[in-house]
Amino acid sequence: MGRRLIRGLSGAAVFLVSTALLSMRHRGAQETAHFSGLTEGTSEKPQQWSKESLEEGGGRGQKDLQVHPPEGYRTEGSLSLGDIFIAVKTTKRFHQSRMELLLDTWISRAREQTYVFTDEEDDALKRRMGNHAIFTNCSAEHSHPALSCKMATEFDAFLASGQSWFCHLDDDNYLNPRALLKLLSSYSATWDVYLGKPSLNRPIRASEMLPNNQTKSVHFWFATGGAGFCISRNLARKMVPWASGKNFVSTSELIRLPDDCTVGYIIECSTPTWRTCSSSPPLGSHSRSPSATVSLRTSSMLLNSEAPSHPKRIPQGFDHSTAISILTPPGAYRLLAG
Repeated sequence: MGRRLIRGLSGAAVFLVSTALLSMRHRGAQETAHFSGLTEGTSEKPQQWSKESLEEGGGRGQKDLQVHPPEGYRTEGSLSLGDIFIAVKTTKRFHQSRMELLLDTWISRAREQTYVFTDEEDDALKRRMGNHAIFTNCSAEHSHPALSCKMATEFDAFLASGQSWFCHLDDDNYLNPRALLKLLSSYSATWDVYLGKPSLNRPIRASEMLPNNQTKSVHFWFATGGAGFCISRNLARKMVPWASGKNFVSTSELIRLPDDCTVGYIIECSTPTWRTCSSSPPLGSHSRSPSATVSLRTSSMLLNSEAPSHPKRIPQGFDHSTAISILTPPGAYRLLAG
């Protein structure tokens, strides 16, 4: 009697356990089918984290997680640093005193976009810059023809590059590539754009040479080369008849002014877009249309400051309140934020 009771209880227990297991398997199959049906009806992709969400820990409490873009600053909007042709004008006697400083600081951050134009070959410079060191065969003199010769070489190299923006600097400038990228992102390279900082508070006056020893007085604005300036490709193409090859030197001789003045003269007095050069000062505004923009008196070329990567090597003349400064002794002219 007792044995039959024990056998009966054991059988009941086995039955209950089996029933429970079957029920769990059935429920699991239902849940699997349910979730499979949901995913088949969607196009869900792996979660993509934005820079902001990663810096905030992606919502997982990892607030110490930091994200650094490749190379520091590659893009600003749709424009990238690779769209900018940066030309640095120098001369052999400044290769050590000036160029070494630039190569150790900002050029190291934008080497692929930067080309150094000089007048004499230098093995040390060639080793550091490779084919980005351009030996122009121009004179080392600080004369109008010599300076214009280098500017013509810069201009033609830019035209051949296919890049969207041409930016000229001197060898005593410290550049903030991030600020440059931010500034140029505000404009379209398909517009006629000329950006820079004038050294005068008025248009410069020049005498244009005419046939039969005649002259014509002209007035125009120009961005001083010592503070850096940028030109869009669309405008550069229109400058070609007066600025490409030997034409730039000829144009400079026509007004007997340096290379940066010649750039302003070509833009304002020669290109079809502007045609504002006249014997009387131009109007106060230099905004022509949405497709023709000049920003000379109202803003410096580069805004926002960024400390150099080797601040101990920056001469006393460096002004940290600007993004591009003239590296000269105190008291000398340097770019001021506009």
